[in-house]
Amino acid sequence: GSAFTLLLGYSRIPYAAAIEGNFFNIFSHVHKTKHFPDYSLLAVGFISLICCIFPLDTVIQTMIVIRIFVQFVAQIIGIFILRYREPNLYRPFKIWLYPLPNLIALIGWIVIFITSDWITIVSAIGALFLGVIVFLIWGYWSKKWPFDNNNEYDNLM
Repeated sequence: GSAFTLLLGYSRIPYAAAIEGNFFNIFSHVHKTKHFPDYSLLAVGFISLICCIFPLDTVIQTMIVIRIFVQFVAQIIGIFILRYREPNLYRPFKIWLYPLPNLIALIGWIVIFITSDWITIVSAIGALFLGVIVFLIWGYWSKKWPFDNNNEYDNLM
């Protein structure tokens, strides 16, 4: 039951991204009579099918390692970049003892990463690399960042 619910729920992510113009347009397709994102559901189902080839613990550990980099490490780096680029920006919150908590968290996430199994690390890096490739293909086809000529992200760093 929960796998079915997750499959249906996660199929909405590429669908919503496509509707907003942030992913391939094909994923915005909706079934004619049942009104669900059919192509997105097929894609998520296919990815789930591929994941079934691997042991469940490897899939879970790989997803955790991917999340460490995509969310946790990226957020910590984002805070450093924001505070460097916009030192006078109003912040409704403060990080006590900044940058110490950020550095401790960053070190902790890196330790979790490097103590993972090699197959987990290789799988996570492979999945992230594949995600970057798909993103670049989408960006090229849709003429969006980093391939647009008039882009607001030129001075990001």
